[in-house]
Amino acid sequence: MKHIPYHILALMCVLILLVSCGKAKTKPSEAFQSFKVALSDKDFSAVWEMLSNKSKKNFESRFFDEAKKEIDNLSPEEKKNVNPVLGKTGEEILKMKTKDFFVLLMQETEAGDEMTQKAGAEVELVTYNGNSAKLRLKEHKDEVTMVKEGGDWKVEL
Repeated sequence: MKHIPYHILALMCVLILLVSCGKAKTKPSEAFQSFKVALSDKDFSAVWEMLSNKSKKNFESRFFDEAKKEIDNLSPEEKKNVNPVLGKTGEEILKMKTKDFFVLLMQETEAGDEMTQKAGAEVELVTYNGNSAKLRLKEHKDEVTMVKEGGDWKVEL
């Protein structure tokens, strides 16, 4: 019996993992199911990765950039104060990346609780329009828009 060198075996394992993890979700409802699991686990880092690029940019401009502007207008001493809601100083927030600020906001505010309410939603109907899809949710009077980016379905807020 031939022995496979360790580095070849390790490379094969990495390639298998990359192929299996890189597989695109073929249906928006499957991607939404993964989104719901991340929400129910309050894994807001994973939730961020499942958002569309447009949603990420909107969050950055509407929330993060605005928060940074407010902090920039504070005195140097005020920037050292801990925000009573977020538990971070202005200086710490200014050093964050957009994703980190999203995770912090979801963990420390009602926004995260509101978002996790979708974790129990069941998809009733999916309608496609090219690279986008609308998911009508049972027992919720709303829809979720999904967009296909790079072969994967992403949630658009």
